Order: sequence, then structure tokens, then C-alpha cells
Amino acid sequence: MVFKAKMVLHYEPAATIQDVSYRLGFKDQTSFTRYFKRENGFTPTEFRQQVNAGSDTVQQVILG
Repeated sequence: MVFKAKMVLHYEPAATIQDVSYRLGFKDQTSFTRYFKRENGFTPTEFRQQVNAGSDTVQQVILG
């Protein structure tokens, strides 16, 4: 599920975190954000910032 979340967050920048949350079956954005941070060490917003900053290749960030 984390991989799918990362793909959507990266390849669909117009999708809000709330949209992504509901698409992945979470009842709300807060639950999704907690799950994502627990699994990755950063929030969905921080993930998007990392990808947009270009500090790592997209593949490294997504598979990381």
C-alpha cells in the first residue's frame, strides 16, 4: 500500500492528500498521514517536497 501511495502522490500532483487517503481506503486524512509517516519516517507532504526538490532520484524516493 505504501508503494501505491507514493506513486499516486508523485504522479498525480493535483490529488490532495485527502483524495489519496480515501482512494487507498482510509477513513480520513489523519489516519493515512499517521500510517504513511509510521511506514516511511515522513509525512505525505514531506514526501512530495522531497520528490519536488529533486535531491534524490524519483526511484530512490519511491522505493526508499
